[in-house]
Amino acid sequence: MTSTAIIVLGMHRSGTSALAGVLSYLGVALGENLLTAESGINERGFWEHVEVLEIHEALLGVLGSRWHDILPLPERWWKIKQVEPFRHRLAQLVGRDFSSVPIWAVKDPRMCRLAPLWLEALDEVGIRPLFIHIHRDPHEVARSLERRDEMAEAKGLFLWLDHNLWAERWSRGYKRVFISYPNLLDEPRATIERIGSALELTWPRSVDEVMEDVESFLTPQLRHHVTENSSADKAFGPDNTLVAGTLSALDNAVAGEDGQACANFASLFVQFNERVMSFDPVLLGHIRDIERHRAHLEWRLELAAKSFSMRITRPLRTAMQTVRHIAGKRNAE
Repeated sequence: MTSTAIIVLGMHRSGTSALAGVLSYLGVALGENLLTAESGINERGFWEHVEVLEIHEALLGVLGSRWHDILPLPERWWKIKQVEPFRHRLAQLVGRDFSSVPIWAVKDPRMCRLAPLWLEALDEVGIRPLFIHIHRDPHEVARSLERRDEMAEAKGLFLWLDHNLWAERWSRGYKRVFISYPNLLDEPRATIERIGSALELTWPRSVDEVMEDVESFLTPQLRHHVTENSSADKAFGPDNTLVAGTLSALDNAVAGEDGQACANFASLFVQFNERVMSFDPVLLGHIRDIERHRAHLEWRLELAAKSFSMRITRPLRTAMQTVRHIAGKRNAE
């Protein structure tokens, strides 16, 4: 059986979860072990394969990076010897979980940066992927990240640029389609049909069959932090040309990709890299050191949380915290 892989690309908080949920309704396999929904963040579910997420997190750790890192990954990082086991793990995962299904998809915003490893892993098992690139207004994304992660707006905008421009670059030359989050919410049928047409797909379940469920799933409440005005009139750093230009290029790609669209993205990517290279090297070194220490501490805390002693003593620690809380309230009275 020929297996068709769909790779969902998009920045965090840009509608990748909503898109993956819609694909699931259409009968596209996402795997059995999915990340559970989280109240206040993604109530309708993340639709992310837990093991894929774990592989991505471990890989970034080996590369001394995190999902929110503003520093570039090492040059040709996917060819580094320490990365090779991750490629094999991805190939094994695909063979184990998806080789018997006709059409499947994987979604994690980290793939915008980690796509080269997926391309090699899929090539290893003889699969040429299809790409769906979804984007959202950068200031809506930045405000959502500020609310969820207390992230500064400038950093959120920078990550939006980084993820979208790398995603476009890695998917270039493959069959792909661009959509926007507002269009998915406002015009789900037309968006689904355009995806199917662009990627030459026949969905396992027909659009008519699932449309009622899809419309119930894609409620307006999924979209928070709506921007009233265009992001083009808002500044990022010394100027707004990169954010405004990238948003315009993505919107134009939604309307129909052509040679000019690729040329625009190529120019924007060069400008973005020039900005990254202009960062103060001392400051970059300082940031890298902080990120390494933070990643190491988070790794140690994760190991401790999973340890036998921590699991055994968790009820006692919870009880002690409750007692302290009650004693504190009594003292305050």
